[in-house]
Amino acid sequence: MEKQDVESWGELKRAFSDYVGLRQEFLKKASATRFIQSAFSIPEERSMAVSLVASYPAAERIVFFKQLMSLASYVNGFTEECRGLILDLPRDWVMSRIESEVDEILINADYEEYRCLLELCCGLSRDLMIKFARRALGSEDEDIKEAGEDFLSR
Repeated sequence: MEKQDVESWGELKRAFSDYVGLRQEFLKKASATRFIQSAFSIPEERSMAVSLVASYPAAERIVFFKQLMSLASYVNGFTEECRGLILDLPRDWVMSRIESEVDEILINADYEEYRCLLELCCGLSRDLMIKFARRALGSEDEDIKEAGEDFLSR
């Protein structure tokens, strides 16, 4: 290994260690959740927001449910990770809220949102997925209908 690479590795280790310490201190603050929730709305801060949410215990992540649902509802660099974070939340809590949240998002949804939300519902409950796939069949949009048909054939 070259000396420059070894030095670079050392700098990275120090920066990571500093980050872990700063993250732990920040998450202890009462205002941390408000900052993180706001960061979901700022494209340059979303990566940090998702990473910070992942560092909370699952039961404490429920305060970020709406933000996670929003990012899980369309194709972006965080769709899969947010879907996973939702699936890791306390199941009974999620199941008592998921339908109303999906209903709200689907009001003006397009094909992409239907597909992403059907995928999420599939991971939670087959019955839930079937309910929303059937709704997709009633759409005037042929692409949305196709998404519903695709999920019902699974």
